[in-house]
Amino acid sequence: MKIRRLFVLVLIVCMLCPAALAQQAEPAASGAWVMMGYEPESETRAWADSLFFSRMEALTGVSFTFRQYGDVEAYRAAREEAFSTGEMPDVLFKACLSPAEEMRLLQDGQIIDLAPYLESCMPTLWTILEARPDWREIITQPDGAIASLPLLNGAQRQCAVWINGQWLDALGLTMPETIDEYTQVLRAFRDMDPNGNGKQDEVPLSLVGPWEAKFLLHAWGLTPNDYNLYVDQSGTVCFAPYQEEFRAFVEWLHMALEEGLVDSQAFRQSQSMRTASLTTTDTSDNQPQTLGGMISVAPYTLVSLDDAVDYVVLTPLAYEQERVYRQLLGGVARGTFAVTSACEDVEAVLRWADYLYTEEGGRLAFAGEEGVDYTMDSQGRWRWTAEDNYGTLTNTLSLSIIAGDDVTPGLEPAAFMRNTEIDADNHVRRQTDTLRDYLVEPFPATWPTDEAREARIAELQAALAPCIDTAIANFAMGLTELNDETWQDFLQTLEELGAEEFIALWQEKLDETA
Repeated sequence: MKIRRLFVLVLIVCMLCPAALAQQAEPAASGAWVMMGYEPESETRAWADSLFFSRMEALTGVSFTFRQYGDVEAYRAAREEAFSTGEMPDVLFKACLSPAEEMRLLQDGQIIDLAPYLESCMPTLWTILEARPDWREIITQPDGAIASLPLLNGAQRQCAVWINGQWLDALGLTMPETIDEYTQVLRAFRDMDPNGNGKQDEVPLSLVGPWEAKFLLHAWGLTPNDYNLYVDQSGTVCFAPYQEEFRAFVEWLHMALEEGLVDSQAFRQSQSMRTASLTTTDTSDNQPQTLGGMISVAPYTLVSLDDAVDYVVLTPLAYEQERVYRQLLGGVARGTFAVTSACEDVEAVLRWADYLYTEEGGRLAFAGEEGVDYTMDSQGRWRWTAEDNYGTLTNTLSLSIIAGDDVTPGLEPAAFMRNTEIDADNHVRRQTDTLRDYLVEPFPATWPTDEAREARIAELQAALAPCIDTAIANFAMGLTELNDETWQDFLQTLEELGAEEFIALWQEKLDETA
């Protein structure tokens, strides 16, 4: 069981918490194309030793030598130095190119426009983009250029509100429909001993900080992004803290903390502190669960795999008869693969990359080689061949797998990944799928066409974001009394920090895409 937990947690860490400590890899061989990039899991994964690349070479005839970096800033510095000195790689893999970097590198002639090559060299990706013009639009710059290839995933994981389904059943409760009903459920979790151990040790809802808390804003009809912005139906950029519903959300957090419906340390602890506080030395199978729910990408970030299947995604709560939920990750992650102007055979490296958008290529990237790294049963469920051996599984994850994050080019084989023999992972992915009908993209993808504007937006965000999060925490914990006067002071502070200018700048960006 410890090995299965390791597998699932590695996938989450790969996706959300890139490592940054590994050394640059040595070249694998001479005479191959040169690949430069950033490897989030580079503490244990070296491209020069990766079976993924040797298997891809056998399939495509394309081989690479590697300039691999484990620290993203070191990678960016090395990339800029390579471009300035003429010691350019042929391709950038796990390129981590921001939209601004894509536009600049393309304009400077350091990477090439891939749009003219897609139909002839990348038939698989071309077919996907023809069927999904919305995906193509996201990766296409205003002038029609495509500077990089994306990670595509129509079923990305989302940060969800999870609720203990066993506790609902034990107390004879149904899935809550509104914030008021949800509050009553949390009170029942607190008071009615749903874990049946005769103690009042239940934590109705666990969350860490304002970022996780804001996934409850859907209960008031709000779905802002990390800039605290969203676009309404008229195409107007809206600032969440300015909305009356935002204050109602903060008032609810204060009530929930005061009543013990939310973990008392919610705004005082880090993720690692929460994980440590939930760790028990009691390894017996009869240890009662104490969490009624959590806000997380998956419950097994906090509870065991066996217990994880007890949690279900809270159906988005209705506000004025409407249900919405913030989309955390969309179907397209930009900037994952680029070809530099030094590459002498663009067609060959693009044909290599095109394989990653096939079902077979996706499986190779995400699970390794069938019959070696995983096997399939008669029902089409797959399992790691090494799942019961710690050392061997670690080797599989480091030597055979290249994907599992949000920076690897290709198409995730969604159906395949949802059909493992690890019931908890299947359960979590399928539960997260129930959110898809309610997901709202807070803000459309845009391109940074004005450098000065982007710099000013970053400056304003650096001032506004911590002010908002600090206010949420202080109001929720009662460190600042929440009344008309203190709320107005908060709004006045936001205005003084440039909130109106911030909104106007984002409106300009949005209008450019219209």
